[in-house]
Formats: sequence, structure tokens, C-alpha cells
Amino acid sequence: MKNSSPLALLIWLCLAAWLPPALAQVAAPLVHKISIRYVGPPPVSDDFIRANIRTKVGEPFSRAGADQDTEALYLTGYFFKIQVTADDAAGGVDVTYIVQGKPILTDIKIVGNKKMSLKKIKKKITSKVGQPLDERKLFDDAQAIKEMYEKAGYQKTTVSSTEQPPVVDEAAGRGAAAIVIHEAPKIKIKDIVFVNATAATHKQLRKVLKNTRRRWMFSWLTGSGVLKADGFEEDKDTLMEYYQNKGYIDYALQDVKFDYINPKWMVLRMVVSEGRQYKVGTVDIKGNKLFTTNDFIKGTKVNKIPMRLKLVPGAIFKPSEFNDDTQTLRDMYGAKGYLDQENHGTTIINASHEANPSTGTMDLSYDIQEGEKCYIEKIIIKGNVKTKDRVLRRELAVFPGEVYDMVRVKLSKQKLEGLDYFGKVDTQAQDSDVPNHKDLVIGVEEKSTGNFTIGAGFSSSESIVGMVEIRQGNFDLFNPPTFTGAGQKLQLRISIGTLLQDYDLNFIEPFFLGKRLKFGVDLFHRQVYYNALHSDYNETFDGGTVSLTKELGSQFLKGTVSYTLQNVHLGISDGYVLPSPTTATNGSSLVSPNITDERGSYFESKVGVALEYDTRNNGRLPNAGQNTTLSAQVAAPPGDTDFYKLELRTGWFFKGFATNHVLEIDGRAGVVSPWNGASRVPIFERWFLGGMSTLRGYRYETVGPLDSLGEALGGDTYWFATAEYSIPIISIIRYAIFYDIGDVYPSSFSFNPGPGRQIFNDDVGLGLRIVLPIGGGTPLRLDYGVPIVHDPNASKYGRFQFSVGYTRDF
Repeated sequence: MKNSSPLALLIWLCLAAWLPPALAQVAAPLVHKISIRYVGPPPVSDDFIRANIRTKVGEPFSRAGADQDTEALYLTGYFFKIQVTADDAAGGVDVTYIVQGKPILTDIKIVGNKKMSLKKIKKKITSKVGQPLDERKLFDDAQAIKEMYEKAGYQKTTVSSTEQPPVVDEAAGRGAAAIVIHEAPKIKIKDIVFVNATAATHKQLRKVLKNTRRRWMFSWLTGSGVLKADGFEEDKDTLMEYYQNKGYIDYALQDVKFDYINPKWMVLRMVVSEGRQYKVGTVDIKGNKLFTTNDFIKGTKVNKIPMRLKLVPGAIFKPSEFNDDTQTLRDMYGAKGYLDQENHGTTIINASHEANPSTGTMDLSYDIQEGEKCYIEKIIIKGNVKTKDRVLRRELAVFPGEVYDMVRVKLSKQKLEGLDYFGKVDTQAQDSDVPNHKDLVIGVEEKSTGNFTIGAGFSSSESIVGMVEIRQGNFDLFNPPTFTGAGQKLQLRISIGTLLQDYDLNFIEPFFLGKRLKFGVDLFHRQVYYNALHSDYNETFDGGTVSLTKELGSQFLKGTVSYTLQNVHLGISDGYVLPSPTTATNGSSLVSPNITDERGSYFESKVGVALEYDTRNNGRLPNAGQNTTLSAQVAAPPGDTDFYKLELRTGWFFKGFATNHVLEIDGRAGVVSPWNGASRVPIFERWFLGGMSTLRGYRYETVGPLDSLGEALGGDTYWFATAEYSIPIISIIRYAIFYDIGDVYPSSFSFNPGPGRQIFNDDVGLGLRIVLPIGGGTPLRLDYGVPIVHDPNASKYGRFQFSVGYTRDF
């Protein structure tokens, strides 16, 4: 090329420009004819295929165009295989589209599953027999099954729908497919290590992970101790949230390493980058006139409620607290009627933060635009079909004409939700015709408030019991035939067993005489059979109680007064012959003279008062707060018995050493004494200890004074205390360690146990708690208590205490 003349170079350039088009014209023959050939039954018409291809008769044919036609036909979803051929013909090419419609799927075989049931696997399969065979859908099904295995801890399991390709009968247009599973064993987590972690200990960080845990002794029951993909992803987010709420805003999970010790065990190493801990730098608040900046920083009372910002200069910056502080500002203004734009108000609060990596501080800024003060014009209630308006309105903490207090609106919503009549409660501010006035719109969705329950149970004290219960939580005594809508409560419960017959009808009017005063009526018939050491006897109670309960200046403190009328009958069970008041025979056993002396019927008239203080944070399984009750009863004429009874019960609940651990400490003490000339307290009003609910290492109601035959007679003074520490195994199963101590004494206001007895009895033991997922969470309790210090008559060996019940709603 060095010797080439300029003329030769010009010729080469012209040839280069002319040659590609010339070659293209030679390589692009015209389409002479388009044919369509089917393999198996035709899935569509010829016209359909021709309408979905770009290749046309008389136009140049290109392989790229044919490929585009193939792709377009596949996208229609009708075809299993497509092939395009081009044969030379006079004046061009004949193009043939060879198409095979999707065969009908006749069978799906699952191969290789041993760890997972066929039923579980089939739930993940979207391909259906009788529908067109879709390889893409089969692939997705295989991936879904693989994910199911991974979630169960079988991380290295492989699932494929292609190892055995679909078997297709082309002529019949039918096919079968197989999903092949190669199961891998579960890989157990030996340890979880946090590389580069210094802000928290490895133990603290492991507690943050809710789903990913080390293998432990109860993993076979809880299903923990193996890596589950979805749970691990959730734990990654939880770990980030934990670090950020300790001020480590720049935290990042850099890597996750799986150190496989052997085919069945691994160490999980999470490599973290903590960054530096951020603290609050400046707090800049602008536009505030109603409140001073000091009110926000130091705190103030708004409508008697203390409010202040958590994030002040020098505090550790936590995103969750920043969100809380923003809401606190909205609440402070909302409590004064200055609604934000979300509530159709004109007050605007813009919150922002800016990090200074060089100083490790976070500067906070709140820009406030105070709008207009709003008042409540009307309160509109929607959605309550059964429940009367007054039932909702009496729970509200706001009224028309008052300042639109958003804090009290939220409280009203919480109280309506607490009624348990509604599945959903919404509150919204709505513009009204009056300037600066808003309508409060309360929308509710009613739910079922009545149920019919049947069940059966067994306990170590009452043996086998069958139960029927009808309950309506939104009852209306004066609204037949539905009897619903007034917020009253009605419960009818019948329990019949080998040692018990119990019929109870309970009615409660929570707003008696239009006041926040709870009126209750309880009618009952109860018969209990006692298998005592030498005597079988029974006690029958027929009567009723009326009561009034009122909050005393606080939602936590309540006072109750009650009046009870009942007839009590104590009789010797059938089969005993009583030749004299003090002796009787039944085989070789004597009936206790103390029990025979109690025979007969008693009419009782009792007045009771009680104070209850309840701050528990949960009714079922509290881990904070207390419940303390001081009660007194006096039995007097017109009844046949004369005594007074005092009792103090208290229970305290604490969070344990780890998540969901609960420590419960209970104490009780009581005294009963005759008065008004009476010589003794009837046996059915005395105190007894022993059994499932008290001293669990002893037989039911056998701790206390005994007669000459060793029969338990109860006592006039008692005390009892217990401490129980429970630990969750899984969400519905807990195990417990407990210690019980207490005793019963024969005389009132005396702790003298009498000759030959210990000053107290105690026990220690283990328990299991199972909340059955039926009947609203019916508990099953199994305890094993071993006496430590005990009376001579008590067995020194351990005792099982068992109580179980199940209910079923219809």
C-alpha cells in the first residue's frame, strides 16, 4: 500500500462503498410463497399465523425477519415449537412455518421428594393437568418448590423440570412432565459470628436475629437452628434497624460467609461495617409561636399530658426516635386544635436531618408553619349497623363545640377498639360549613360479637369436665329478637363432669343509669364432689350476686360493692350409712366426725367490697405491671352464717433476662373469722391450699389443719406466695420453673400451725404451658412439683398437676 497511487486508493474506497449493498441485493431473494405446516392438532388458523408475522409474499426474505416472526408467534402463547425453512424456488424462495401447538398436559410426576410431602409440593405447582403444557411455567414451579425447601432449611436442594424433558405425543397433541428434586440435608447452624462488631457483643447481636438462631436442645421442636432464606433476609433488615437505632447510621452488612464445618454443620459469619456512632448536634426549630423552643426541649404539659422531644443535643441519634419526635410535635399542636394537612388542617411541620460525617453529629431541623385553630362541629358515626350510636358516643373523649384535640381523638379511637365490637375503627377530620370547624367522622366495621362454644377438659382437681358456653359481648336485653347493640354482656356457661356440675348466668351493663358504672348480675348453681381421705361429701351452692363497679379517678383503680344471697348444702355422698353423727362405715373407712357435723343447709347473706389496681400490659401473658386486689366480705342476718373475711391478692410481672421471658411473682393472704356470737366458720368458707393453683407439690386442698382421721378441714388464716419464670420454646409453648410456699392455720389472725406441723409448706418444680390454637387460645398446663419442707402427713414425693381444656367456636 505504500506504493499505491491516489487514484488506486480512490478506486478502493468506491468499491468498499458499493460492495455491501450489492451483496445484500444478491442475498435477499423475494418471497415466492408462504406455507404453514402443523405438527399435531392445529392450535390456531392459518390467518392467525399470517397476521402475526412480518414476512410477506413479494418482499425480500431475511433470516433476521424470520427470527422476529418466531419470537412474535411464541409470545402469543399458543405454540410449543416453531421452525422456519426457506427453499429456493423460481424467482425467489418458498418459506414454510412448521408449528406445533402446546400439547395438553396429561400428567406431572414429582420425583425424589422424601423430606416434603406430596401435598405441600403440589400447592406450589401452578401447571395444571388438562391445560396447555408451558415450559416456562414448569420452570417457575420448580423454582417455587426450591424456595420452599430453602425456607425449611434444606439450602442445597436442587429442583429441575428440565432433567427429564416433557414427553410429548406430537400426533395426539398431548404431553407429560416431571419435576425432579435432589434433596440435600438440613445444614445446622453451629454458631453465628459477627466479624468486626464492637458496638455490641455477639450475644446481644444474636438476640436481635429473630429467625436465624444457633442449634439448641429444643430446636427439634421449634424448627430453629437452620438457615431459612426468607427469615434470614428479614433478620438482615432487623440487624440494620438495631444498629441505626444505636446511632450507627452508616452501618452496612458487607458480606455473609457460610463456613461449612461438615456436610451437616456450618458457622454463619456476618461481616459488618459499623461506622461511627452519630449524636444529635443542633436542633433548629423555626416558626413556633404557640410553644417556646424550651417547651419542646425541656418538656411541657399539653392538656395535662407531659410532652417533650427525645432527641436533644448530645443524645444518640435514632431514626425511630426522630419519627417519634416529629409525631410529638404534631400531637402537641394537634392537642391545641392546630391540625396538620393530613387531618385537613393548615398547620405544616417539616422535619429533616443532615449528617456531618466529620464530626459524627446529626443536625435536626423542624420548620413549623402554624395554621388556624380548629373546633369540632359535629361527630358523625358511620358503619354501625347493629351497635347503637350511644354505645360509641359514651366512649368518646371529645365532644362537639370543643377544641379539635387530636390526642383525645386518638384516645377515643383506642377506646372504641378496646370494645372488641369492631374489626376496624377509623377517625377523620372533614371540612364543615363553619369556618375553623371540622366534623369528626368515625367509621367502624362491625364484627361478630357472639359465639357458641363446646368443649371438654380434664384437671387434677375436677377430673373430666364437659362444657357448653353461649356468649354475646354486645348484648341488648331490650332488643328482641336479635338482642344485640347496647354494649351489654351476657354469658351462659354449663360445665358437667364426674366431680363437678356448674351452671352460671352472668349479665353486665357497663353504663348503668347512663353513668360510667358497671352493674353485674350473676346467677349460679354449683355442685362439687370431694373424694376426701375417709369421707366422700359434696357441696351445693344455689344463689346469685349483684354488683356495682366504678373507676376511682383512674382507669387502673376500680372499686366494687356486691351483695350475695345463696343457699349452701353440705351432704354425705350416696353409699355412706350414718348410724350416728360421729361414726359411719363404708367398708372399713370411718367418716370424719368434723365433716358430718357440718352436714345440713345454710342460707347466706353476704356484703362484699373490693379495691382492684391493675396496670398489666396484657391480659393473657403480661410482662409488665401488676394486679392487686383487696377484698372484704361480711356474712350477717338474714343469713344463717356470721363471719367476716379479708383477703389481699397481688401479682407482679417483669420482663426476664431474654426476649419473651416472663417472671411472675404472686402473693396472697387472707383471714376469716366468726362474729356476732358465732362459734365457727363453715367449712365451705375456710381457706385451703394444695393443687394446681396453689402448692403444686401437694394433693388438692390437703395442706392445713387436719382432724384425727387425717382429713383436711381448712383454716381461718392463710398465706401463699409463688415465683414462676417462663421461657418460650415456640410461640405457643413455654416451659416454666416455679417455687411455691405457704400454709393454712386453724385460728384467725394467728400463724400458729398447731402441734406436729411445719410453720410453712413449700415446693419447687417444672412446668409446661401450651396455648392451643383453638377456642381463642385455651391453655394446657402440666406441672411437676416436689415438696421441700412439708407436714408429716404430706408425701415427700413429687406430684403431677394437670389441667387441659379445649373449646371450639361455631
